[in-house]
Amino acid sequence: MFNRLANDMRKEIGSEFWNVPVNLKANTLLPEYARLFISGRAALRYIIKDIMLKKKVQTIGLPSWCCDSIITPFIDEGLEVQFYPVVLENGVLKQRPNDITVDVLLVMDYFGTISHDRYDSYPCIIIRDLTHSIFSKYADDADYYFGSVRKWCGIVTGGFAWSKKGFSDRIAVHNADLQYINNRQRAMEQKANYINGIIDQKDYLQLFSSSEQFLDDLKEIQCGKQEDADVIKHIDIDTVTKKRHQNAKILKDKLSQYLFIPDFDDGGCPLFVPILLNNRDAIRNFLIEREVYCPVHWPVSKYHVLTEQMLYIYNHELSIVCDQRYNASDIERMADLILKGIIEC
Repeated sequence: MFNRLANDMRKEIGSEFWNVPVNLKANTLLPEYARLFISGRAALRYIIKDIMLKKKVQTIGLPSWCCDSIITPFIDEGLEVQFYPVVLENGVLKQRPNDITVDVLLVMDYFGTISHDRYDSYPCIIIRDLTHSIFSKYADDADYYFGSVRKWCGIVTGGFAWSKKGFSDRIAVHNADLQYINNRQRAMEQKANYINGIIDQKDYLQLFSSSEQFLDDLKEIQCGKQEDADVIKHIDIDTVTKKRHQNAKILKDKLSQYLFIPDFDDGGCPLFVPILLNNRDAIRNFLIEREVYCPVHWPVSKYHVLTEQMLYIYNHELSIVCDQRYNASDIERMADLILKGIIEC
């Protein structure tokens, strides 16, 4: 049913995934003792519960550039959130967690780049968010690791977590909500049909939207599907990384004057290629009108406490799609549309 020629397929770029590149050989993307959850946020809630069962903690340090889905689990547990600066200095991204003193510190490498920063010497519990860097090399300096494979391919429940010292057995974990699973599976099937020109309606948009709202509202910790654990073990890592590097190179060549993240060499795998635009929102709308969906990382929430310098990235960043779903002609077309939008908007 899906064996149509490439030029018969829809030219939509971005938005939700509908497939997973797999092969027969098992990979080592996640350690054997990693636990799977319905989402990355559920995985983080699990980690917070484990920390609070083992030690009295009151403060958490978070990067100023982050999603509110990272902030709210800590607030829900009554922890005081302090933001450390993530800012641009002379075109280079700088992270300064040493500006704060906290009981727990969360760190991350953005978009799959390798920062080479280590936090072994910090006198607190370290959590590494690997959502952006699970396909890259990352430091083994943390007490806890978590993230979501769902940001990289069409996994239904892709949250994961592990700890060097293991987890408590006193944390309640519930089965994944069946309606959520069914909705997300149906949405991916419908999007595949749309992309392949089999259907004309985007009914899958409502299914994806309701699925995301469910995760936004979810407070209890739910586990992932066992089937997803099996799929994750067989993700074709070589295909994912090779294709993303190829696509990112095209974008870097065409959009070089707008880039602000270092190169993705030295073991990094790009999640997106982020750029900075003065008229970001207008250009993003220009792209949406042409079925090119590039996300913003991230909307500022009511929980953020940010300086004007910290806000600059939020107000100007656009994440350009570079993933394994697309070939060179798709990426070149998107880059040309971005350049056109910069001129016309």
